[in-house]
Amino acid sequence: MHSTEFQDIILNKVLKISRKGLRLKIKEFIKERGISQTLLQQLLGISASSFRAMLNGKRGINVDEYFMICNLLNVPLDYFRPEQPQNEENLAV
Repeated sequence: MHSTEFQDIILNKVLKISRKGLRLKIKEFIKERGISQTLLQQLLGISASSFRAMLNGKRGINVDEYFMICNLLNVPLDYFRPEQPQNEENLAV
């Protein structure tokens, strides 16, 4: 198994996050909060072009980068998971 395949398993199966959904949620999060992409990219230790490519879907986000992004943004690892639809059992009466 290749490293990329293993990282996909971690993101998709364990955290239940698709790479596309992940990048869109991260992009939205930093935009809404006025967080500098340049600062985040520097703290991640990647080039500006790599960071832009990552947010625009031209390059994947690896597990280490995802963990670092969550840490830098001070959010839990499951923060960028897709919203789970509420079923009737979860609704308050």
